[in-house]
Amino acid sequence: MDFTCHASKLLTGLNTVTRVLSTRTTNPILEGVLIKASRDGLQLTCSDGAVSIVTRVDADVSLEGSVVLPGRLFLDVVRKMPPSELRIRMDSGWVTHITCHSVRMRLTGKEGELFPALPIISAENSFSLPQAMLREMIQRTSFAIAVDDPRKVLNGCLMEIHSGELRIVALDGFRLGMQVSKVGEEKNDIGAIIPGKAISEMAKVLEEDSEELAMIQIGGNQLEMQTGETRLYTTLIDGEYIDYRRILPTSCTTSLTFDKDDLAMCVERCALIARESKSNLVKMVIEENKLTLSARSEAGETTEELDVDTEGDPLTIAFNVQYVSDILKVLPEGSHVLRFNTAVSPCVVCPGSEARKEAEEKGKGWNDFLYLMLPVRLTA
Repeated sequence: MDFTCHASKLLTGLNTVTRVLSTRTTNPILEGVLIKASRDGLQLTCSDGAVSIVTRVDADVSLEGSVVLPGRLFLDVVRKMPPSELRIRMDSGWVTHITCHSVRMRLTGKEGELFPALPIISAENSFSLPQAMLREMIQRTSFAIAVDDPRKVLNGCLMEIHSGELRIVALDGFRLGMQVSKVGEEKNDIGAIIPGKAISEMAKVLEEDSEELAMIQIGGNQLEMQTGETRLYTTLIDGEYIDYRRILPTSCTTSLTFDKDDLAMCVERCALIARESKSNLVKMVIEENKLTLSARSEAGETTEELDVDTEGDPLTIAFNVQYVSDILKVLPEGSHVLRFNTAVSPCVVCPGSEARKEAEEKGKGWNDFLYLMLPVRLTA
């Protein structure tokens, strides 16, 4: 193997793939980065056994070949190199020589064939979305994925397509986040439970402001996402996801319309006091066109009133302040709606009509959303 490549391009590729480098593994080969040099350039691959990332880097290849180099060490070596052309060549025994100006380094590698092969996934079950939209859908739901729950399916999020509608759903037993987008009527029905780590890495690979498409392919227990020169593979979680539709309230007895920024600031101030207590509660008292928020702890107490539009019965209810804050952080700007039934039944957060109208006027694609959070029973 013998090639030249600019250090900055190689570093960009390594930064992309090394996010999934294994730190604790029974297979030492997964601590490395696989480098394949061919006429098409370089292919870099890292994997932790469950999630793999592959990307392509431009290079002038004079001799094709492959090698596995120590991942973090090779990343650090390239990062410290001058911003210039690197020459990398491998001789017998997978010893790899790196040259840049007056710098001469040598790394001991391993045979490239030892690296696990990537899965081959049929394109039959596939769909595409703009990168920015898919990234936003993931970021606005992934906070609700459970961590180390004995119900393994809750340690991932559900990605499903039905009747041309894509839904990404996450829930941890206390809250639920759901984002909905159209992907075309011709799409096959698809259902997949993506591990929490994998969905997080997917969001990092996707570009925030890019309208270029991300292609998702699902087959068997594997998923592949392709964006430009980068592909991500993950093993899916086996099992049947919670029937979340059964737990979504279909009506309400109390509702209020609020401005996202106004309520977020109130909750942040209440959180300063609530987090000093074991209960971590914020109490909401809903009266006609008024919402009163309060929190109490040994450190002090706070009360704040907010003008809102209300319908239905008065209600007093309490929530873990962190759950309220997490949802408010991911809501789009504008006015939205809180819907309640009783002080011990789930609260629903859904978009208001003004936010929908504003998004349409700006020409932005609108994703429907719904959040649900369980209240905490108040004691006398």
